Amino acid sequence: MKAKDIITRFTLLGFIVGFIFPVFALVLDMVSKGLSITFDNVVKLHEVTPIHYIIDFAPLVLAATAYFVGKYILALKAELTSKLEVESSRPKKFASYINTLIEGNYDAKCDEADNEILGVFNKLKNTLKEYKEREKRQLWTTEGLTKFIAVLRSDEADLKSLCNEIIVNLVKYIKANQGSIYILDEEGDDQFLNLMATYAYDSKKFQNKRIEPGEGLLGQVFKEKETVLLKEVPQGYVTITSGLGESTPACILIIPLLLNEELVGVIELAGFKVFEDYEVEFTEKLGENIAAAVSGIKTAEITKTLLQEAQYNTEQMRSQEEEMRQNMEELTATQEEIERKEKEYQQRILELEAKLK
Repeated sequence: MKAKDIITRFTLLGFIVGFIFPVFALVLDMVSKGLSITFDNVVKLHEVTPIHYIIDFAPLVLAATAYFVGKYILALKAELTSKLEVESSRPKKFASYINTLIEGNYDAKCDEADNEILGVFNKLKNTLKEYKEREKRQLWTTEGLTKFIAVLRSDEADLKSLCNEIIVNLVKYIKANQGSIYILDEEGDDQFLNLMATYAYDSKKFQNKRIEPGEGLLGQVFKEKETVLLKEVPQGYVTITSGLGESTPACILIIPLLLNEELVGVIELAGFKVFEDYEVEFTEKLGENIAAAVSGIKTAEITKTLLQEAQYNTEQMRSQEEEMRQNMEELTATQEEIERKEKEYQQRILELEAKLK
């Protein structure tokens, strides 16, 4: 039903109710005074009791009242309907907003929420954002470790080639600009770090490829076996060369390669960005795998060297045995020759003695 028809009905109903009221008042007044219900008595009552004139306006007053009441009720109904529609649509909008957050669009806004709900949504957004970021970092770490397991299991036969593959891939994966890897070496009773591979470093930095314990930052890590993350790089320590010239890096990361708490080597990385905590943790965790691989290759090389020495010694012994055998054969032949000649001499002596008799 249209609003106009409803208001008309309200007004008509008010007029009818208002018309009944003065009629009822007149009839009641006539009955109480013993008058018959006639037009003249109605006129006479109005003259005697003027209040009936006021009561006669009741139909108009009630009709007008009903009109405005009807309009008010319709306006109230429209307002409530609008609010109900808004409230009923809010869950859908909230659900759509939450789905948007789950999909990773953390810049989305929800204009329908009040301050309390908005606070809850902001907390939810921050929680989801942290979760997604943590999940992203965990995936990055897992993929990185998987990638380097393949690198460490490659067919690189010698330590230098493996170290080169490690530092090239690590610099690229962690988005550094430069990197180098040093491996622990020994010379008598002295231990030192020996440069094995570099990536994108200026050759001037590596005029000294041997690092002693306590010598510079690398020697400090060598000695203390603890990671160093340097966010304020001293001028002249190292520079990164690009098409724009040479610049001091923003960050230096040096990690020890540890196997069962024993130092195997050290990795140094430099970059224009500051390395995040999760990147440092990844590099430290990767360092354990690198240490195990390097230690395995060194052990294999030592075993190979010992095996080669053993084979050489075996061949030498065989050669000496053969030489001794030949000498023994020669001695035996010589001895047999001597014995034969001795028999000949004895025979001649006997023959001579027989002739002399």
